[in-house]
Amino acid sequence: MSMTQIIGAICDNSKRALAISDRMITTSDLSLSFEHETPKIDELATNCIALTAGSALMHAPIFTNVCAKLREKTKPKISEVVDELVNEFQNLRTKNIQNEIFSEVALTIGQFYQNQKQFHDAIIMRLTDKMEKYSLDLYILVVGVDSEGAHIYRIHDPGTSMPFDALGFCCIGTGQRHADVTFAYRRYTPSLPLRKALFVAYEAKKRAEMAGGVGKSTDITIVDGKKCKCLPQDVVEELEKIYNLMESERVTYGKEVEEAIEGIHVE
Repeated sequence: MSMTQIIGAICDNSKRALAISDRMITTSDLSLSFEHETPKIDELATNCIALTAGSALMHAPIFTNVCAKLREKTKPKISEVVDELVNEFQNLRTKNIQNEIFSEVALTIGQFYQNQKQFHDAIIMRLTDKMEKYSLDLYILVVGVDSEGAHIYRIHDPGTSMPFDALGFCCIGTGQRHADVTFAYRRYTPSLPLRKALFVAYEAKKRAEMAGGVGKSTDITIVDGKKCKCLPQDVVEELEKIYNLMESERVTYGKEVEEAIEGIHVE
């Protein structure tokens, strides 16, 4: 089962960041989809959150272990959080490879490498191919603020991370193409003030809903380095009204829309 659209964006001259997620859960064969009641944005520390796409279950042990390691650090460097997530991601992937691939042939991964001369080439190639292709089917989007500013990282198979600080945004999910186009069309930069950034990100999420399986429910969290603030539903409804107003103006940010954006109650 998977969640289908997550977005992270840096704003306020890289002093703050925000994250947006839907709540849709979809089976891998697309035969079932539903809106889950639990938000899919997890707070890892007072200055860092993480969102997931792909598997809706695989992230749980990773986040649990990382939160335990960060318990004594109220405001860790975001790069340190990412390193911990990558390490746990790789550990889980290795564990699953052992359980799902090598247990079938009564071997450990270590035994496989130590005794390859005893195996037929076909067996070595088959197991190696399975290992290389094994995927957790999990994307993790890390959004946080530390003493160096706001950061966004994407973590994915086989356990690698990529920073998106320079670009200022990252979209993951089935509606990614629509969301990316929105950020590009609005010429998004990390220097945008919070309210403008918030609305561009919300617009990107709404555009992403054109893709199959992206849910209409929306959760938004703002990170400023001191706390992670989940915006109440009335702010989401306010953004929806502005979006509908913009749509009536045929995808332009007219004066009325600009004024409405400036009046968003986020502080």
